[in-house]
Amino acid sequence: MELVLNVLTLIFLAVGLFFMAVGAIGLYRLPDLYNRMHATSKCVTLGVAGMLLAAAMQVVQNPEVNPIHVMTKVVLLIVFFFIAMPVGAHLLSKAAHEDGAPLECQHHGR
Repeated sequence: MELVLNVLTLIFLAVGLFFMAVGAIGLYRLPDLYNRMHATSKCVTLGVAGMLLAAAMQVVQNPEVNPIHVMTKVVLLIVFFFIAMPVGAHLLSKAAHEDGAPLECQHHGR
């Protein structure tokens, strides 16, 4: 059972790392504020979910810990992130738009 949990931990860490890396690349490569914010908010949400699941897989291996409580808390945290991150990104992009942040097409003269 320990081997299965370790493999699941590595899989969830790899998934989380992949999405975090894609978000970082998107932050560097995308042309304007709105595209960058979209990439980072979506990728960080999925990356944090993967990292939390990986941490839960390691905590569950401890015999003194109730796995149902751990997984319940992790699922609630993931749901919170799935709600809070897109809402926060939307509010920031709305504030940037109202402040007059340029779009990519306006910035390059199209």
